[in-house]
Amino acid sequence: MKQLLFVLSFISLFLVSEAQMTPYTPPVKKTARDRARAQAAPGKREARGTTMLPKTGEAHDSREGTYGGISLGYFHYSTHWYYHDGSGGSSYYDNYAAHNLNRAVISLSLQKKAVRQMEHFDFDLGGELLLGPFGNAKATYLPGDNVISSGGWAAGLNFYGRAVYKPSGTDNRIYPFAGIGPHYMFLHNNGKTVGTAATEYGYSDGWNEGVLLVGLSLGVEMQMQSYTLTPELRLGLFGWNSSSWTPHGRDVSMNGGPGFIAFSLHLSKKL
Repeated sequence: MKQLLFVLSFISLFLVSEAQMTPYTPPVKKTARDRARAQAAPGKREARGTTMLPKTGEAHDSREGTYGGISLGYFHYSTHWYYHDGSGGSSYYDNYAAHNLNRAVISLSLQKKAVRQMEHFDFDLGGELLLGPFGNAKATYLPGDNVISSGGWAAGLNFYGRAVYKPSGTDNRIYPFAGIGPHYMFLHNNGKTVGTAATEYGYSDGWNEGVLLVGLSLGVEMQMQSYTLTPELRLGLFGWNSSSWTPHGRDVSMNGGPGFIAFSLHLSKKL
């Protein structure tokens, strides 16, 4: 409280001293000639005044253009498989497997923003090169320690169209969006693990899986002074997957579509 009173007292004294130091300037009386000149050229005065201020309702859209960027994300895929082991047609030999595949993903992107514009919406087009340098895989259908691959890599492509909402206000720099597009990822799993399941079920030599799906994305674009920061949530709607995994020498078939969820943080700059 004492500090606050001191600050207020200091500000008051400063304002008083400024007022005392400011010399008094008497008003200048206008002559009839000055009034006549002011009335003769009102347009010039208005022109000088309006050049200093922005036009009312003037649109300002700094989104339009081509952008390049990089992002870091965590991608999670789930795949479901069926294979028949043995003979005789007994349901005992019907096997259902499920894999969870996780990857840390770096992506390089190219995006064309505001390809089409409406009053409160922009429509963007873009694509990404996806690179997953490391990750693991788990078999959710196996008991105990179900890690079936301690490492692996991934590579893929993602394309999308986005609808970006632009709230009213020329100073707004936060734009929520929703997007949709095709997504493909090739996932290699090395099969290295300390558990016995990798050898028993044919994982130890490594295997590949491919995931093709239609993805939905939800996020917020935040424009900074010289770049754009975009957190984004991605979800798989429906799709298809394949695998080179051959448990007990049997080929597997898809037992339902793949699952997909991912979160990424994207940094981009206008080119």
